Amino acid sequence: MAATLPSVATAQVTGSVALTSDYVWRGSSQTREKPAIQGSFKYAHDSGLYASVWGSNVKFKPDNGAFK
Repeated sequence: MAATLPSVATAQVTGSVALTSDYVWRGSSQTREKPAIQGSFKYAHDSGLYASVWGSNVKFKPDNGAFK
């Protein structure tokens, strides 16, 4: 008679933090050419389920009335 061990599901959690000199998106500074701190977090389960989030500080230029 052979004993079987229950299977154990595992998950992986990762994250990162970065300090950048300027956060540029599509050629435009999002931080008025100042430093930015950015971070990410990811959860991945063996079943294929995963979730992630990314974020950064921003400081936009004052409204110039272009969208009024």
